[in-house]
Amino acid sequence: MVKDSRHHAHTVCRAVAKSRRKVRAAATSDLWRMSDDEVAATLLEATRLRAQAEALELRLA
Repeated sequence: MVKDSRHHAHTVCRAVAKSRRKVRAAATSDLWRMSDDEVAATLLEATRLRAQAEALELRLA
């Protein structure tokens, strides 16, 4: 679990916590306002993001 004191947490701990906050915020936004091109590009980027997260998870395990 990530420490409450983020100033002393490892860089990876801080990055994961920050990423989760940003994804949670993005997931609650109005996706219907996105253009078809934005949806397509963001879907590709989200797939890449998931692959990066899975690679990090494997390194941590």
